[in-house]
Amino acid sequence: MRGPGIDEGGDVEHAEVALRSVLAVLRSSELTDRSARIKAEQVAVDALIALDERRPVRNDGLEPAVEAFERLRSELRTLTRYGSLAIDFVQPPANGRAVPTAIAESARSCVRVALLAQMDEQSATRARVQWDCDGTNLLVDVHDNGHGTASREDDRFRPIAQRVEQLHGDWTVEATPGWGGHLHLRFPLDGADPAAAQDSIGAELTDRQNQIRTLIAQGRTNREIADELAISTNTVKYHVSAMMRVVAVRRRAQLVAGTGDGARP
Repeated sequence: MRGPGIDEGGDVEHAEVALRSVLAVLRSSELTDRSARIKAEQVAVDALIALDERRPVRNDGLEPAVEAFERLRSELRTLTRYGSLAIDFVQPPANGRAVPTAIAESARSCVRVALLAQMDEQSATRARVQWDCDGTNLLVDVHDNGHGTASREDDRFRPIAQRVEQLHGDWTVEATPGWGGHLHLRFPLDGADPAAAQDSIGAELTDRQNQIRTLIAQGRTNREIADELAISTNTVKYHVSAMMRVVAVRRRAQLVAGTGDGARP
């Protein structure tokens, strides 16, 4: 059993990357059957060890930007080497600011989600992942040469929206049909402490509303929340609307973060 603070969504993404890496190795035309089996076993064992060694995400830790980026590239190395999607990595400058661990892990998670979605869609053959820092923000860009039909409303971006907005950042999607897409994420490095903001907001909500808000933060749909709490979907919608009025936001992800166009300072 893992300790408190482990990112369960991140665990799922790590497991999916590992599985796809194993399949990519087994399907590779560059390896003999025996070499592919040996390599696949190695990838699987390494993934299990890495998953078991994952530590709780600490909001007070810092990672050098280059080191944080290298962790992502290392995880995806096998998938890049043998998978159908070629991934180019452009690392941040060596003299850039250190990144809070919670932000670094969220940035890595967003990149994993974006790349895995591209692999599912099977329209792109190449992607470029770039991290940078403008002094006050971690900037993450993911370009692809897919169909170029993505939009912010796509369900695949929901986990990304939740990650970014919980950390008081913002994100955009630009797509040109036939030319590919561009996902841009901005994580402020000097933003308010998300945990403190959530505690302040949570004090203004009822116990039931806080239960629903916690499930929203986990990415649950209204139906899933209703089933979990044994209430109707209409009751869930009622509480969500009431919470949005209290917190003064317009979107579910902003409700979790406690920020938005109409949020109180």
